[in-house]
Amino acid sequence: MPISRRTLMQSSAALAATGAVAACKPGDAVKSAPDLADYTTDLLNDAVDLILNSYPESASSAGLDTGDRKHLKSKLTDRSQAGQDKIAGDVRALVKRLQKVDTSGLDADAALNVDVVKTIFETTAYGFDFPYGDIAQVNYNWSYRNSPYAVAQNTGAFTEIPSFLDSSHKIETAEDADAYLMRMNAYADQLDGETERTKDFGGQGVILPDFLLTKTLGQLKGALAKDPTTWGIVTGLAGKTENMAMDYGADAAVLAREKLVPAMQRQVAVLEDQAARATSDAGVWAKPRGDEYYDWNIRASTTTKMSADEIHQMGLDELAELQGRMEPILQSIGYTKGSVGARMTALAEDPRYHFADGDAGR
Repeated sequence: MPISRRTLMQSSAALAATGAVAACKPGDAVKSAPDLADYTTDLLNDAVDLILNSYPESASSAGLDTGDRKHLKSKLTDRSQAGQDKIAGDVRALVKRLQKVDTSGLDADAALNVDVVKTIFETTAYGFDFPYGDIAQVNYNWSYRNSPYAVAQNTGAFTEIPSFLDSSHKIETAEDADAYLMRMNAYADQLDGETERTKDFGGQGVILPDFLLTKTLGQLKGALAKDPTTWGIVTGLAGKTENMAMDYGADAAVLAREKLVPAMQRQVAVLEDQAARATSDAGVWAKPRGDEYYDWNIRASTTTKMSADEIHQMGLDELAELQGRMEPILQSIGYTKGSVGARMTALAEDPRYHFADGDAGR
């Protein structure tokens, strides 16, 4: 079911900003309550448009790539540095507009909407201040997946776009199939865009840890070792268009061979070059401004104002409390030696506490 503007705005993962943001001129003022309400409505509508224009995949995933927005069906997010810089600039411009709104003159629902959107955009703008990483805070389709890397075993165009096209790009007409091919063509461009960013991040010392780099390269090389005509991105389109006059599968195969394979090979080359410098240090503490980046991620992903150390201590305290409650129970059933964790492992292997096989244990 297509989601409404209200639903979209209530999801912090859905908030993005791009396109022509018409920032207020200095000295602009909204003097009356009706003017303020109308301005706020327009501003929130602009925010939705910015979401969808900046991240066209979000429009498809939300069922909003139709009607006046059908042009979005043939587009993908611009993953190049220039594209990301534009999104960052538009986020900051929209923040300025949101900060001009005096929410005391709005009803409770409207004030809450503005406050939520403003907070998310402000958090996002801070994230874009880091000279590396993917900011997913405002991307409905990325579902909060902030990452210090543009490419990893679970992030990047290679991981995301084929599955997106399979699950979210509906094909009912020849125009839909044409849009799919246009997205395949754009997919190659986005691979190159994030490859260049990955190279730039590497120059700053932001490189995947060696064990993840090995896994990421394995995924890419595994795909390249196969005949591209057998890739799901090709066979999926062929299957969905088998009753159409044009042979869209053949067109997809050409794009896969001539565009996607070279782009993936270029990405592999950059990652292989970085492998010689990769270490096993997986935490963001090893990255430039790592502590600050970690703290920002806490703010971006939670509502707490606690520091990383305070959160860690809270976890230790909670674990101690739970183990304190488990201790007398374990003692009462004869598990008296070893750590709580070791005793729980032994308990899981104790046949006295196993359910019987078959119907009796169901």
